[in-house]
Amino acid sequence: MPSLSRSLQRLPAVALALTLAIPVAAYLALGTDPGVEALGGSARQQAAKAEWPPTSLVPLVAVSAPEQGTFVRSAAIGNRAAGGSHLLDELLDHSRLQAHWLESHGFTRGSAALQRLHGLLDGRATLWAGAATPVAFGPQGGTSTLPAGEVPVLSHHERYVEAAVPPNLLGGDSVILRWRNASNNEVIDLSTQALPSGANEAVPVWMHSSVDWPPGRYRVEVIAPNPDLSLLAAGEFEIAAPGAAITPFAFHGQANRAP
Repeated sequence: MPSLSRSLQRLPAVALALTLAIPVAAYLALGTDPGVEALGGSARQQAAKAEWPPTSLVPLVAVSAPEQGTFVRSAAIGNRAAGGSHLLDELLDHSRLQAHWLESHGFTRGSAALQRLHGLLDGRATLWAGAATPVAFGPQGGTSTLPAGEVPVLSHHERYVEAAVPPNLLGGDSVILRWRNASNNEVIDLSTQALPSGANEAVPVWMHSSVDWPPGRYRVEVIAPNPDLSLLAAGEFEIAAPGAAITPFAFHGQANRAP
């Protein structure tokens, strides 16, 4: 278009650069990470709040709201003084919990239950595990021969990590999940998972990464959505450093699978 070309030639250099940069910036703002792209626009807005890389680590579990986000860095949140009026807002900003779910389950503004739940944003906060059932984590579809209670060591190349929670431990319409890096007390994800009505089979809890997991020890907690935040089940796994030995798993009749 000649008229457009002549107009651009008359623009100062700085204005021309801004004219060309705006559409590029708008395109980049959409996000190109394949793990986030599949979640749709609302998930990209949620992912924009994430501070902990890699942002392509995306939970595969069904959650109580249609949008799903990415991991968040929130280990330092518990150190900040927060008044009662700010706890709900901070919890919504630094987790994938939804306001309507919180209200419907008794975690209302100013309540003691909300204060306890907010405390789980601090990766150093622990729940009493006396009555919790241990669950075994491993690669998707893998079965380990480790004795009960031993922590499996997975390859950092592993993409899926999952566990099956016995149905007798679960009740109600949902549970709270907290994934954290126990090596540095960093909360990776705090969210809910919807439960099928009348489930009589184990319920899978799993997470997928499109990039390598950082080496370290991870802990996953399945929590009842009650004021006491009862710990129903928990499990741990380690991600090995490159070249380190890993736990062998059987996959559908195969003795081992290369990572």
